[in-house]
Amino acid sequence: MSLVETYLIWIKKLSVDARLGLIARISDSLRKEAVDRSTQFFATCGKLESEETDDELIDEIRSARYFRDKSIEF
Repeated sequence: MSLVETYLIWIKKLSVDARLGLIARISDSLRKEAVDRSTQFFATCGKLESEETDDELIDEIRSARYFRDKSIEF
């Protein structure tokens, strides 16, 4: 017996109102899941809001670099 068949046995024991409520909640969760996936994807992309131009930001990043000269002697 599959998982779906097991759930159907339990669902058939519910009242009509309970089944309709379950259908509504499952539908809502599917809609929300579709929206959440795209929102989650775009949330990982990141966005920098700055009034500086691209070139100004690049110059600032390059000027902030710090290099350390490590000499290894054997």
